[in-house]
This record gives sequence, C-alpha cells and structure tokens, in this order.
Amino acid sequence: KKSLAYDVHSFIQYFNDISSFNIYAGIDSSKLRETIQTILEELNKIKDDNLKEDELKKAKEMYKGALSLSLESTLSRAFWLGNRILLHGRPSTFDEIKEKIEEVKVKDVQKMAQSVFSKDKINLSIVGPLKEKNKKEYSSLLQELG
Repeated sequence: KKSLAYDVHSFIQYFNDISSFNIYAGIDSSKLRETIQTILEELNKIKDDNLKEDELKKAKEMYKGALSLSLESTLSRAFWLGNRILLHGRPSTFDEIKEKIEEVKVKDVQKMAQSVFSKDKINLSIVGPLKEKNKKEYSSLLQELG
C-alpha cells in the first residue's frame, strides 16, 4: 500500500528442534527505516488482536493455492514429502494439510504471534550498503515490537 518494497513476503523454515519465521523485503535503501517500522506495525497488529477473520480466510486460500502449485513439480513434491517424513515421521497428504489449515482460528494466530513476535526473539539482517551510524538506529527500531 505504501509502495515501499519491490517484493515483500514471509516464509517459515522448519527444523526438528526449532523453526524460524522470516520476512523478506526487497527495497530501496532510502526506504529502509519506514519499511522496518511498517513491518513491525503489522506484526504488532496481529499480536494485538487486530487480525480480521476475512484476512485469515484470504491467507488460508492463498497458502493452499501456493502449496498446490508448488506440489505440481515432481522435485518439489519429493522435497516436501521428505520434509514431512523427517519432521513428522510420515508423509502427509495434501488433503490432510488442507484440513489442518482450515482448523486454524484467529485466536491461534494471535497466540502464536504473541509468543514469536517479541523483542527478545527478533533479529534483523540487512544486505547492502549500511552506514555504521545507522546500525544502532535500526537496531533500536526493533524495540517497537510490543
């Protein structure tokens, strides 16, 4: 909405003992501060019970669609099934995953957000030119995560 990024998306990396929720933004360096602030505002909205049912429904549909498209490739399907076996001990069918997605409620997302989106768990990585004097400023922005 603010035309801050060329590309912005999130993804999760799953491991046996830990996972990470990641947000990627491809931006012009002049928009770095505002982009960080906007992302933190959005994370705080989710934590503060501002996620709407229709937003969750849209996110579920987008995720199911993206997953379905990604599983069309034989290689992607093999990686996905291998990941499910390593993490859960057995492969999961697409229908099982769709059912799990549909079970997610707004309160579940909020509870997860309150646990994960916290000052003590957030990290920031910046790739590109960064002036030494700006490091503290950008680091202090992370404290805006409620």
